[in-house]
Formats: sequence, structure tokens, C-alpha cells
Amino acid sequence: MIEGMVQAMDNEAASERPSVRPTVYIDTSVPSYLTSRPSREWPLKRHQWVTCLFWNAYGSRFEMHVSRRVVDEVKAGDPTAAQKRVELISSLPSLKTLDEVGWLTTLILKKTGLPNGAKADAEHVAIAATHKIEFLVTWNCKHLANPAITPKVARACERAGFRSPAICTPEVILRNVVYGPQPSQRSAREQSCRARPAAQAISVRTVRAVR
Repeated sequence: MIEGMVQAMDNEAASERPSVRPTVYIDTSVPSYLTSRPSREWPLKRHQWVTCLFWNAYGSRFEMHVSRRVVDEVKAGDPTAAQKRVELISSLPSLKTLDEVGWLTTLILKKTGLPNGAKADAEHVAIAATHKIEFLVTWNCKHLANPAITPKVARACERAGFRSPAICTPEVILRNVVYGPQPSQRSAREQSCRARPAAQAISVRTVRAVR
């Protein structure tokens, strides 16, 4: 009985503590990986199950957001696939495109040397930065989650008076935020191997659910 009372008191205290979750901006690649047909090719297959692990097992640990830009992009392409992507993100709050987004996007393009074709990618960063989002999660490793580009993005945002979100893949945010920093690359691989069976099961369930 005493243990039950203590547990009830603990639960009440926990409910009274403010819940602070890391804020995350999801770009279009995440819902695309979640709803696409399971691949047999590596590393795409790995990217898909890691994304499912991030979304289904640990998504509640983050305060996730999208934007009108993301919504417009997920609507493009095959209507059936687009509908799956739209439904997947329909419950996420959409950030407004503030007035500063336009010139911050232009500054990011200029300071990073990204081509004009990457304007939408720079806009994702600008939207997240102007809303003080902590993480931008993406599988776009060419223009966004690229270690040669992210420092330039950070400097461009800082010059404009904003802080760039930490731009990373689902795998990186799981490793650094959920599991904690790994002491070596080997331990990170071991952690991924332990998570693989669960992620594969989640991936199968997710694909079946969205079909």
C-alpha cells in the first residue's frame, strides 16, 4: 500500500514538472522515406528503417514541426504516394513563413555557394532558424546535412541575427539525443545493430499501415 502511495506521489510530481522536448523541423525527405516502398538496396534500406525507428519509437520525445513549404513538396508527384505523405504529417503543426525568411534564404545561398536550384533547401533552414527550432532533420546530405556546408549555413544565420538549427539525419539525432553521444564510431555501429531488429519490425508495420 505504501509503495502504491509513493508511486502515486511520484506520478503526480512528474505530471507537474514541465515537459521540455527538443524542437525539430522535419523536411520532405523524412515523410518520403517513411511512406516509400521498402527498398532492398543498401544504404537506402538502412535509411528507411532508421527513419521508422526515429518516427515511431522516439517521435514522441520531440516537438516536431513542418512548414507550408514541406506540405507543398509532399503534395507533389504521384497522387497516391502524395496522399500518404500528406496524411503522415497532417497532425504536425505548420510554421508560418515569417517576413525574414526571404532574405535569410538569399543570404544562405550566397554564403554557402549553393546553386539557385537549392533555394527550397535554404528556405527550410531559414524557416527553422526564424522560429528558433533546435534541429532540422533531413536525409538531404547534398545540400543540408553536409559537414562542408553546415558551418557556412551557421555563419550566414549568425550574420543575420539568427541561430541555425542543428542540421542532421534521423540517425544522427537518435545517436546524439536519444542514445547519447557515443565514445567511438564502433560503439555507434553496435548501437545501430542492436536497434536494427526493432526498426525493421516498425518499418514493416508502418508500410502496411500507410497502404
